Amino acid sequence: MTGASAGVGRATAQAFAKRGALVGLLARGLQGLEGAKTEVESLGGKALAITTDVSDAEAVEEAAQKVEEESGPLDVWVNDAMLSVLVVDYDLKRRYQ
Repeated sequence: MTGASAGVGRATAQAFAKRGALVGLLARGLQGLEGAKTEVESLGGKALAITTDVSDAEAVEEAAQKVEEESGPLDVWVNDAMLSVLVVDYDLKRRYQ
């Protein structure tokens, strides 16, 4: 699961955990990964947290191999790493009149 340290990725990891899954958690931030790992395990799943930058294809492939070494062939791969940008336009009234 890429993007597993926060937001939709972390929530999706939790959903898999509730079904007893072994979840490979991939993200850049170690602190978020450790939190996600703790949550997955507390919900009945197993977790393997791997610090990975998804912009590095080789690193993603290596992480996938580590997960397969631990759990066997992957059943599901979820790509959820993303960057959200919020832009606020304070002049919406004038813009849309």
